[in-house]
Amino acid sequence: MCTYVSRLLLQVIVCIYAAAILTNAVRFVEYEVGRWPRRSRLDRNVTVVGCYFDFIDFFSDRIELYYAVHFWFRVVFVHVVPCLVLVLLNARLPTP
Repeated sequence: MCTYVSRLLLQVIVCIYAAAILTNAVRFVEYEVGRWPRRSRLDRNVTVVGCYFDFIDFFSDRIELYYAVHFWFRVVFVHVVPCLVLVLLNARLPTP
């Protein structure tokens, strides 16, 4: 019994970690970063190199849809579902 419960618990923990990584994986590829050479404000003969970041074309074309889907996915699966599971598990606790 203990071996079964510990294996099940380990599988649940691995699934939670995998789900957490997958829900945030898209955040790592939504931006493109590049060099941005600009003329210095102090000395007009000097060029300084900064960096910029902007959404890749796939996201910039659908930015409102992307943020709406991402926001509601997080609301439901990161906040509401775990809260409901916690409430249900607490309701099943034996009363003294």
